[in-house]
Amino acid sequence: MSKRPSGEKITALKALLESESKRFAAINQVSNDAIAPALDFKRPQDREIAAFICSSFAYGNVKQIQRSVRSILSNFSEPARELALMSNRDIREVSRGWKHRFNDEKDLFVLLSGLGDLCRSSGKGALPIYSLVNPGLSTTASSWAEDLSIYFENKAVFLEKSERLALDWRSFRFMLPKPSRGSTCKRLYLFFRWCVGDTENDLNLWGTQHKRSLIMPIDTHTFEFARRFLLTKRKTPNHATAIEVTEFFKKLDPDDPIRFDFVVCHLGIRGEMPNGWKDLKDPDSRLSTKKAIKGRGRSNFLRTDLEK
Repeated sequence: MSKRPSGEKITALKALLESESKRFAAINQVSNDAIAPALDFKRPQDREIAAFICSSFAYGNVKQIQRSVRSILSNFSEPARELALMSNRDIREVSRGWKHRFNDEKDLFVLLSGLGDLCRSSGKGALPIYSLVNPGLSTTASSWAEDLSIYFENKAVFLEKSERLALDWRSFRFMLPKPSRGSTCKRLYLFFRWCVGDTENDLNLWGTQHKRSLIMPIDTHTFEFARRFLLTKRKTPNHATAIEVTEFFKKLDPDDPIRFDFVVCHLGIRGEMPNGWKDLKDPDSRLSTKKAIKGRGRSNFLRTDLEK
């Protein structure tokens, strides 16, 4: 039976990840990341709103994600200020005809309408989403995710009645899942990383004191990495997987458990396996390098998250 990574392998794995992190920083991979459209804005509150929109649709091909998000953000020069001033009629016009894979204009309408309410209630200069989840009081990213999902779900129920909105709840809950439903909540945890992190790939809007509260965003590439190195024995990803993998990465850096999320994900996206990694992977793993890197089981991953 395969065992968890030994202390020696953990040390070697950390060294390899640190080396790869430096290499990625040198070639500025952020332009190939879902966060890129949010970097077009300067004000913190605009970046927060833009980043939340980026994360909500951060599934599929990165170029497709960026196109879909930029088609939304191109309607705004200062999203937080302008959303606060927009009526639902205005937001319907912005949303009309929009689609990104599973999600459509109705999902976007609820998202933008809910963000508009947050922008109006948060006060001038405040960070609207930070004001809602209040990380200073709630110490875990899972509670932040639950609060955000409940807020938008309540907004959707209200709009279904007031705007006669025929919402597809399956796709809506895929856009904004809940930890309590067992979802990995990959895109919400990715958003929190952007807001809390202080690397060149993050926005550092909420303060780095919240790093310990973050949970690893589990996508196809991260999940296959976790299986390859025996960080989990689960065959399908769920919220318990995210917690389990985060606990392992706390051994590499207790103060920043998702420090290596970006590099692990982007190595998978680029289809790379650096020299030395094959000596660290589980010898009993049935995942070949080729299959793992190319995202074996991607359809199962999306279906699992979609059904939560």
